[in-house]
Amino acid sequence: MANPLSRETIVAGIVAHWDATFVPAVATALPGIILNTLPLDEWLELRITKIEQQPTRSTDNHAFDVEIVVEVFVKPHVINKVRIAELADSAADCLVQQSIEIPDYNTAGDPVIGYLQTKSAESEHDENPALSRVTIKISGRANSVSAPA
Repeated sequence: MANPLSRETIVAGIVAHWDATFVPAVATALPGIILNTLPLDEWLELRITKIEQQPTRSTDNHAFDVEIVVEVFVKPHVINKVRIAELADSAADCLVQQSIEIPDYNTAGDPVIGYLQTKSAESEHDENPALSRVTIKISGRANSVSAPA
């Protein structure tokens, strides 16, 4: 039986991990979700910008290179350097150097079919009169779990 590790299961695993581990009560735009930011003073956007299958020696194993981008936004009238740093640190703590389970939500019991191992992150800070933003880029590799013999 082919391992169902795919782009869809990787995205679902990342979103489930984010929902379970990101602590601050701040609105987050997740993949496929549009967030009305007009009334918000602060928010985050989580995007998966790369999921690229890599060749492996075994047809039973699947490997994907993954890149996640989290952007932290704070409007100027509430810009607080400590607050934007806290949000960026919380986002990094949630996703950097983690082993993220990738379940198969289409199978009873949601068995784990793979793991995404994330690495360290790069971050950039950008301030302008309309918005302050921190961008965090995290790379990693998702590998399938070998099926028992």
